[in-house]
Amino acid sequence: MPGIPTLSRERVLNLVPGLAAQRTRFRCAPKASVPRLVTKLQSGDLIFFVSTRKNLDVFHAGIIVYDGKSMRMRHASRSQGMVVEQELSEFLEENRMAGVIVVRPQDVTERLAATN
Repeated sequence: MPGIPTLSRERVLNLVPGLAAQRTRFRCAPKASVPRLVTKLQSGDLIFFVSTRKNLDVFHAGIIVYDGKSMRMRHASRSQGMVVEQELSEFLEENRMAGVIVVRPQDVTERLAATN
């Protein structure tokens, strides 16, 4: 997202048995910048939480739900055993992370118009 600082991270992904280790590099917004990033989020944005572990890129993901008042995240909660909506700020406080990656899906009609 424009105006939000990002960091480059490198990981060697090797947690899945049967798959060869793979080195990957990606950019993320550090956790300290997330309060500024929140003002740019929209409903439907996908948010990925970057692990602090050297062999894992992301540890969790969710979908942003914004109603004009509160910024929530819909995600599968392991502790509750179901999909929940939780205040994004609460999730950020409760979990250790290196940062976040945000992806905004593009409208299919916009994407098709851009290719024609």
